Amino acid sequence: WIGGERSHVMVPVGDSLEIFLSCEAVGEGPGGGEYLYSLGEVTVSHPPGEWDGRVFQVTSSGGDGWFQAGYRMCSPSCEGAGIPAPLIHTQYRWLGHERLAWDWYGNPADLSGYWVYVDGARVAFTFNNSIGVDDYLPACGETHEINVTATQLTPTGIEESAFSNTWQLEGEPCPYTARVTFDTLEVHNPPADERGLHRPGPIYGELWVSSGDQVETLEFNACWCYLGPGASLWGTCDGLELSGSTYDIQRDIFGWIEREMASCLGIGCHSYVFFAPASNQLTINADVGEMVTVGARIMDCDERLNPPDTLFRETMSFLGVAESGETLSTTPYTLEGDHVNLDITIEVLSGSP
Repeated sequence: WIGGERSHVMVPVGDSLEIFLSCEAVGEGPGGGEYLYSLGEVTVSHPPGEWDGRVFQVTSSGGDGWFQAGYRMCSPSCEGAGIPAPLIHTQYRWLGHERLAWDWYGNPADLSGYWVYVDGARVAFTFNNSIGVDDYLPACGETHEINVTATQLTPTGIEESAFSNTWQLEGEPCPYTARVTFDTLEVHNPPADERGLHRPGPIYGELWVSSGDQVETLEFNACWCYLGPGASLWGTCDGLELSGSTYDIQRDIFGWIEREMASCLGIGCHSYVFFAPASNQLTINADVGEMVTVGARIMDCDERLNPPDTLFRETMSFLGVAESGETLSTTPYTLEGDHVNLDITIEVLSGSP
């Protein structure tokens, strides 16, 4: 404490001003007598660029309780330094909207209104000592800095105070996301098809990820069945058959479909009805404590007017983010089927903008 409401201190040129605040309170102790409680301390350093009359607000730490203090510094003196700056003190919700409130300790007769700044840019003027900030709320994981200045109409124009203390508007925490990569298909027990061949296909199907009421899906088709010239009596199906053992989903299935589509010369070509997604990955929000389910269905087109056979249909579930906040580490999994296995990789990504 250096005495008085306003005090002057000498600081060497170029040095910062060190501020130290502490507070104690007298209350009733455990035994009924008076007890001296510490409300904590504040230590902060201010370089010369901050001695412009702006208001700083600090909160103590390290005590049995806490206190807040607001102050400003002016060089050479706050006397004659112009109108004082406001002090932002409260963010609150009113009728479903976020608002910010401040106080101003000058002469009300001198006040013309307030300018509001977001990240240093002037965005609004108000005559009130509060304002709605819904339009300035940041995206998840981000912050915006709010400052307010007081204004006064003078014979020479509008005089504006220094910035108030800085108030940070914080965005909601970003949700965790689960990213599933569908890596490979492994054919290990190919069933006999309608021709008696152990060569499943042509194939089509979908891969999906779900959590709660969210569902994300990848669909593909590498099958075209037709009647007429060139077809057998009961029709013919052309497309991608699984004649090998291991298929990279992005390269050997989606890539094969894209290459066939690129070579299509018109409605009559077999790949006219083919389609595939651009990526073999799906991403979905992974809420804390919510199970995430991964699944796939792969179908075998049948000729001779037979209904398609289900070659693979399996699901699995996992907990991406536990209630403790612990996340599932990046992990490979295999969904095992009677004829085909599906290899996937699961990643849980921390919340980020």
